[in-house]
Amino acid sequence: SRGIAEHAPYDKIIVTAGAPFVPEILLKQLKIGGILVIPVGDEHSQKMVTVIRVSESDFDRIELDTFRFVPLVGDQAW
Repeated sequence: SRGIAEHAPYDKIIVTAGAPFVPEILLKQLKIGGILVIPVGDEHSQKMVTVIRVSESDFDRIELDTFRFVPLVGDQAW
C-alpha cells in the first residue's frame, strides 16, 4: 500500500487489490506522465481508476466500470 519510494519515480504503477482510496504516497511516486491503475471502492465492489500525473501537482483521473478485488492491506489501505 506504500509502494517502494526508494526506487521512484515510476512510469507506471498497477495495484491488484481493492483500496478504499487512492493512496497519496503512490501518486507521489509517479513520474510526470506516469500512470497509476488501482481498484477503489468498498469491501464489496470497486471502480477501476486510472490516474495520470500531468504535472508536479496535477493529475487526470478516469473511472471505469465496477469490479471486485481482494482488499489491499497495510497502513495506506484497510
